[in-house]
Amino acid sequence: MPKWSLSSLLLLLGMVLNLSAQPRAVVVTRDPSPKIGDHIRLQVTVNAPVGVSVEIPTVESVLSERPEKRLATGSFLEFVSQGEASTRSTASYDVTTFEVVVTGFNEGTYTFPALPFAYLDKTDTIWSNPMDIKIVYPNLVSGDSNYLADIKNILPEKKNLSDYSIYLYGLIALLGISSIVAWGIYLTKRLKSKTRKQVPLRTPKEIALQRLEGLKNSDLLAKGEFKVWHTELSLVIREYMQRVLNVSALESTTAQFLSQLTAERLTAQQKHQLKEVLETADLIKFAKASPLEAANNFALASAYELIENVASQEKETEKFLISQPENTKQ
Repeated sequence: MPKWSLSSLLLLLGMVLNLSAQPRAVVVTRDPSPKIGDHIRLQVTVNAPVGVSVEIPTVESVLSERPEKRLATGSFLEFVSQGEASTRSTASYDVTTFEVVVTGFNEGTYTFPALPFAYLDKTDTIWSNPMDIKIVYPNLVSGDSNYLADIKNILPEKKNLSDYSIYLYGLIALLGISSIVAWGIYLTKRLKSKTRKQVPLRTPKEIALQRLEGLKNSDLLAKGEFKVWHTELSLVIREYMQRVLNVSALESTTAQFLSQLTAERLTAQQKHQLKEVLETADLIKFAKASPLEAANNFALASAYELIENVASQEKETEKFLISQPENTKQ
């Protein structure tokens, strides 16, 4: 074999061995045609001879180079994240891997740039392979970036019980307030009915006799109050006659009152007896006379007798008036 051929072969073999001993960087992706807005995951692998240190670049800084350079390379990908690098060793190499996540928001083919990896104390650099990534629109979206889909009308939601809860609560509150007010009115009326003095219903006869008893047991005569005593006696008789006989007695003079009492209502003796009692009262009231004790006794006895006799003649009237409440002076 000629000397030059052997030398050439040895030189070529040395170059191959030297090339195989250099670090290598490879970038791959599982989805070379992602959709707009998808996260594009890139796997970066660096193989370096055992003992050779390789510096991992910051991908974000590579992607954010000045616009004119990005325009030249066609790289308009947005950086998302860069994972931590992990290294595993084989017999001949230290294999370092890390993940880079990018995305894009426009349709088109964009180039993920080659990444620089410095080694041998930054005296030399290797580059990864650039990668074309085609970003497409989703199937349901038009390729026209200016396309806007029609906005559909909002479908009315079916009513349920919760939609009427505010009215339900209002109704419950109104019923509660009404119940409280009604209960308060009931308690007030009940309290008033308990505190109100219960006055039993009585017949005109019972009322008149009770007033005569009160007048009889009073000390008006002892004090010389003859005018007051005879006036009260006359008033008892007049009120009784007005109720039972249905005549105008309280607003009439003695003569007018007596003229209304016909024989059908009072006998002549009863009418005469009534006339003496009333005229005696008038005399004492207007003439300021002082009656004898016999006159006082006669007037009181006549009043009792007149009431008893008239009551026995007016049973039907008495039965009717028994249901009427007494509201005159006792």
